[in-house]
This record gives sequence, structure tokens and C-alpha cells, in this order.
Amino acid sequence: MFSLSGKYATKIDVVYKNGCKNKVTRNVDLFYPKIEGKKVVCGTSEEIYKANPKGLEYKWEVEGGLVLSANNESLKVKWEESTTQAKSVKLINKKYQYADSIKIGVFPVPKADFEIPENIGIGSLVQFKNTAIENSSYSWDFDEPENVSSETNPVVSFSVQGQHKIHLKVKNNFGCEVDVTKVVIVSGEVSAILIANFLTPNADGKNDLLFIENIERYPENEVKLYAAWGTEIFSQSNYQNDWDLRKGDEYISSGNYLCVVELKKFGKRFEKIVTVTR
Repeated sequence: MFSLSGKYATKIDVVYKNGCKNKVTRNVDLFYPKIEGKKVVCGTSEEIYKANPKGLEYKWEVEGGLVLSANNESLKVKWEESTTQAKSVKLINKKYQYADSIKIGVFPVPKADFEIPENIGIGSLVQFKNTAIENSSYSWDFDEPENVSSETNPVVSFSVQGQHKIHLKVKNNFGCEVDVTKVVIVSGEVSAILIANFLTPNADGKNDLLFIENIERYPENEVKLYAAWGTEIFSQSNYQNDWDLRKGDEYISSGNYLCVVELKKFGKRFEKIVTVTR
């Protein structure tokens, strides 16, 4: 049995009725068909399959797909996502009836999307939140040299102000990929630093902490709180919105305080009167 296409010489022992014997050699051309094309397809897709070797008469058979066109050289099929229906392509050499067949896997296309942070300032740390789920890998490009990430929800900083195209490519466990691009504007100014001006430290989970919006974008910060007569009550570098207004075991007294936020790297200083009520 020949397993590969090609030219073969076959020898046949012939025995005639009169008892004479003879050896006959015949050249035989065998052409086993071979299908070229994708076995793994992502989502609803139109795919082309090619027949080899060329120049022969073939018959195509398709299971689970819609045949768009077919001839001796190629087949075009539209596949649909389905977890129950078997899918396959079969190629038959009409002359010798040899055949080749492949099973087709049609897998879902992943979803790609993300949330854009507001008020992006140059040099600030901002987080992009991926809203796609059940993906195996992520590839982010933030439109600056070497500003890329493979994290799910990356924290990045922009060094150039202006328009940036943010590109996210996701891949699922089946190897299917999809991408999405959104545009953000990076300001040349520091992101808005908003100091909460009313605090009620009583451990009820509401207004219990000295909260400064967007402070996490500038880890090289310095935050101070002064009493009305100028005494420094609190001072911390790299503040992370985690102070519960206690000095030791006691909450600070009710009253008005001056909160100062300094971003020395950017030459910025923010001040606001904060009222504490217990």
C-alpha cells in the first residue's frame, strides 16, 4: 500500500493458461489528496481551503458549514459558532477515490474593552481598567516608546502631552484574538487634586479618612494637616488616603484644619480648609 503521492513502478507476475510466466512492469501515478487550510477558526468566519496536488478532479464535502464556492482547486466555507454541531471538510480524488479530511474547531471570539481614566495629567500614574473577562492574555500599547504592558489593569504614566491612541489586544484560551483602540488626551497640567473638606471620624465607613482625590497618581507627594493656630497635626510622604484622623489612640478634635498637598516634582502646592466634626 502506497502512503504518499508520486510515481511508482509496479511489477506483476503473469501466469498464462499455457503455463508460461512473465514479469510485467507498469508505471503508476498515485495522487493522494491533501487539504490546506485552517483547522481552528475564531467566531463566524469565511475560510478558504485548497486542494493538493493541483490539476486533478476533486469533490468537496462539508459538514457543519455553508459552502460559498467550490472548484477543483479550492473551497470557500462560512463557519458559525456552535458547541454541538460537528464540523469537517473532506476532499475526494474522483479518479482514484482517495480522500483527505480534517475536523474544524470553531471557537468564540473574545471581547475587548476598557475604561479610560478621567483628567490624565502628564507624569501622573493612572490605571486603565480592562472590562473584558475570561481572557488568557492582554497586550497594551500606550502610544509611547516602550510604554506597553501585559497586565490585566495596568497603571501607567505618560511622558508626552497630547493625543494618545490606546491599543488593547486580548487572547482567549482557544487562541482567538481581538483588539480595540481608544483615544485619550494627556494634559500638560497636573491632574485635579481634590481635598475632601468635610470629615466625620466615627468609624461608620463614611468620611472617616483624610481623602484626597487623585493623590494615588502622584506617589511622590507630601501631605500635611495644620491646626488653626499653625501647629502641624499630621505629615506623611507618599500618602495613600489611609489616615483615619487619629493621633495615637484618639481622634483629633472637631474644628477647622488646613490641609496642604505638595507635589514637589511638579512644583505644585494645593491647600484647602478641612472641617472635622465628631
